[in-house]
Amino acid sequence: MGKILLRGFLCIAPIAITFLVIIWLGQEFESLLRKPLIALLGEKHYFPGLGVLVALVITFIIGLIVNNLLMQKIQRSLEKLIKRIPLVKTVYASVCDLMSFFKQGGKAQSGKVVVVELMGAKLIGLVTRENFEDLPSDLASSNDVAVFLPFSYQLGGMTIYIPKDKVRYIDMSVERALRLVVTAGSPGDASN
Repeated sequence: MGKILLRGFLCIAPIAITFLVIIWLGQEFESLLRKPLIALLGEKHYFPGLGVLVALVITFIIGLIVNNLLMQKIQRSLEKLIKRIPLVKTVYASVCDLMSFFKQGGKAQSGKVVVVELMGAKLIGLVTRENFEDLPSDLASSNDVAVFLPFSYQLGGMTIYIPKDKVRYIDMSVERALRLVVTAGSPGDASN
């Protein structure tokens, strides 16, 4: 009976937690925007749920602004400024490179999922680069690949430069591989 109860809980928990998070966000939006909306519209025109509705509209407007050409020009100017600041430009460029890899669905360079064996352990990685002509020759050779090894339960990882014959390409999507790694290999994610 205990096992059946546990299985039922494990089945219901993800759905319940998702709904609880959505309800919590709605309540936070509502409590955050309630007083300004009452001050702006008056108590007579305010109704429960208006804060959530306004938050969705604001989010949509922000999306429109970001897609606007003027905003893109402002963003480029801001990027130029950021790229002039030592250390900040290095961190910013690294984060942008990593995000562009994921925006493209892991298709940067080769975007292949691989298994790398290090000290007897098998690690899932993503090939991020196969050509090193623009880098110092001491870093990597034409026989190497750059492999990003993501960490579980956090945003981050490390990049290793390893001989091509030390990696084994596997038939798995980048999304599925990342989900498997980020959740520390949880069985529920292996079949998706």
